Amino acid sequence: MATTPRRTPAHQMFVKLLSGYHVLSGGFPPEEIAEVAGRIRELYPDYRGRDATGLSAINIYKILRGGHQRLPTTEQLNVLVLALQNLAYHGHVREDDPGCATLTGWQARLTQAKALDQHQRTQRLFIRDDEYDVDRPLRLPVLPRAEYAALPPAIPIQTVPIEVTGDEMHVLSALGDYARRQALKSANAEHGAFYEVAVMLGTSSEPHNRRASQFAIAAAAAAPGSSPASDLLDSNADLDADRAASHARILAHAAEVRGEGDALRVFKRCAERVESPDLRVQPPRLGD
Repeated sequence: MATTPRRTPAHQMFVKLLSGYHVLSGGFPPEEIAEVAGRIRELYPDYRGRDATGLSAINIYKILRGGHQRLPTTEQLNVLVLALQNLAYHGHVREDDPGCATLTGWQARLTQAKALDQHQRTQRLFIRDDEYDVDRPLRLPVLPRAEYAALPPAIPIQTVPIEVTGDEMHVLSALGDYARRQALKSANAEHGAFYEVAVMLGTSSEPHNRRASQFAIAAAAAAPGSSPASDLLDSNADLDADRAASHARILAHAAEVRGEGDALRVFKRCAERVESPDLRVQPPRLGD
């Protein structure tokens, strides 16, 4: 099936992130989300953003399912995130409601998605129109080899086709803000993001860890030189969970030195859940 210029991997990845957040927040129906969205200023008096338009139940469904050709507006994203958090808290899906504190992170991801979307459009990187369904795996496109020379040297080239499933997106989202950012970066085939996603999935439980090796292989193939991702693989090219835990501890230490609290929490949990089988079998929960 022919590609369409209306949807890039970055666009679709953001849709998957938002859809995954909806699922992890309890998967409440659009009608309930719309009702809460209409009371945001009452529920969150400290919300300073502008009012959002276009948040009827049917439109919320389309936004969460990727039914629009454009990404949500700043205002729509703010209100949707607050509404989902409110429903998750009162529905006992999450232990607290962080309120407006999470909006900055979500807006950063939206800005990044829009920037990547523009970049990928200029590079003619589009997904097939049969991959618009958020429940379907997303296969990142590969440029024809004849077009490689036309790309600026600094532009990452996706050399290995790889899929990001909805289930994997949910697992990564459950780890928190940093993991979601890395998942979004993988839409631009960044080998560093592939490596860290391999560590995150490689330390998770069955069946979420089954394809972690594919991310490690992609990271090693896309890196301009040697990659630590190669060390995650055993002689059969399978990802070793104990090695992934060791890498997670190294990444946690590096994050602590840099003062990156979100990354520190993510990789500490990744290491701990390999060392404690009870943590590995816990279902994904919202972490921020």
